[in-house]
Amino acid sequence: MKKYELVLITKDKDNAEEVIGKVKELLKAGNAKVIKEEKWGSRKLAYPIGKQTQGFYVILNIEIPTSAIKQINKKLLINDNILRHMFIK
Repeated sequence: MKKYELVLITKDKDNAEEVIGKVKELLKAGNAKVIKEEKWGSRKLAYPIGKQTQGFYVILNIEIPTSAIKQINKKLLINDNILRHMFIK
């Protein structure tokens, strides 16, 4: 398993905990292990995303098999509460 950083931008702070919980369930299903979780808080976006000008940033340091990233990536794209996400090696 390799170490990655998963950066998430959610719509707002109110639903961030719920979204983080669902993401952790997805990661657990993909045999990933969350090492560290950082909540950066609400910040102004550089440009509007779907009429949103603010986003709640969350950073997850994880260990995950490379083969599971593609499936998790597809599921994160479907979630309407996540504005953007990125896996960083």
